[in-house]
Amino acid sequence: MNIRYAMKLLVIIMAASITGCGEPSAPPSLSLSGTVSGQAIMDHPDKPILVAVIRVGELNRIQTDPMGTMIAYIPVDHDQLTFHIDLTDKGLTAGDTVMLAAFVDMNYRQGLPYPDPGDFIGIYVNATTLSAGLKLQEGETGDINIHIDREIFNFQAEVAGTVKGDDTGNLILIAYAGEFVSSDFSTLNPSAIVGYRQMDKGESNLEYEMPILPYGYDAPIENVFILAWLDVDRNGIPDTGENVGFYGQSIWFFRYYYFPKTVNVTDGPHLLDRTVLFSGKKV
Repeated sequence: MNIRYAMKLLVIIMAASITGCGEPSAPPSLSLSGTVSGQAIMDHPDKPILVAVIRVGELNRIQTDPMGTMIAYIPVDHDQLTFHIDLTDKGLTAGDTVMLAAFVDMNYRQGLPYPDPGDFIGIYVNATTLSAGLKLQEGETGDINIHIDREIFNFQAEVAGTVKGDDTGNLILIAYAGEFVSSDFSTLNPSAIVGYRQMDKGESNLEYEMPILPYGYDAPIENVFILAWLDVDRNGIPDTGENVGFYGQSIWFFRYYYFPKTVNVTDGPHLLDRTVLFSGKKV
């Protein structure tokens, strides 16, 4: 191979390399958009409204560690009451799950919002699944409404206990301060949910701990139901035939019947003296 031929070959290889590489492709866009609502907005028109994207499972920590829990936040215009948050460069991908909260900050001083007692907060909850998680789609995830309807209080509470049964699936635990009259979870009022946790349940009994959110109700919170739903097919939707359960007690009336029993939630940890038992009632 002579030198002239070798030089020509080198130029061809370099040109092909430059043409093939080009600029790295931009990551797919990710964004959230929607509206905020609530009486607190009307009652405090001079106070800023902010929407925050929060890491899953960190909602109860936004008062103590806002920097470690918030992925992004933006102010909301009082006239439009709409928001649009770009998450493209936040280390997230389509299919990831986040949580969303909006709040009226009564003493906002610029910079990172720091929710305090006396502020008002709203939490996005899927009305069908009662999940506070929102799965991101590629492009824009829209039509989100966050209703700001809870005052923030200052306490740290937790309930703990055991879920009995050999059924397996995605276990949804809910602490509920509203009226519980039906095993149909779609009838629950999202604003009365004061605790939420998902766990993977195998065939054995499962011990759990569930933080109680200091939003909407001040401690002590009386008459709280501890409810459970076993999402057997893990599709996130309460399907016909799936088991529901609750913290309760057995009452004898010619045979044992298992009934829901409420608890009073006080500041601090609270170990329940009875188990969450699947009652045989179906969704």
